[in-house]
Amino acid sequence: MDVQLYVTTTAGPTYYIDVVFKNRAVKLEGRVLLADLVQLDVQGWDVIIGMDWLTMHKVTIDCETKLVTFLTPDGERITFKKSGHQVRILTISTMQAFRMLKK
Repeated sequence: MDVQLYVTTTAGPTYYIDVVFKNRAVKLEGRVLLADLVQLDVQGWDVIIGMDWLTMHKVTIDCETKLVTFLTPDGERITFKKSGHQVRILTISTMQAFRMLKK
């Protein structure tokens, strides 16, 4: 990365980040989408999806109905309905990432 980031989590530790993995495949509902990923050594999290990715894929989050909808690069609309913890992780991760970016 061109800049070094320090990320502080609500769990307490601060993480130093200086590596980004560009254009990595992320599989969602059987579709492979590309994302730039930074590595955090956080137990219990698979990925935190950032605001840039969410904007690029026109993601909408409906908390009341627990639906997350996004568009694939070819214009297909994909919707997650809460099943297990998949949507919950996506929603919480997004909110926490947004709060961290604001700090």
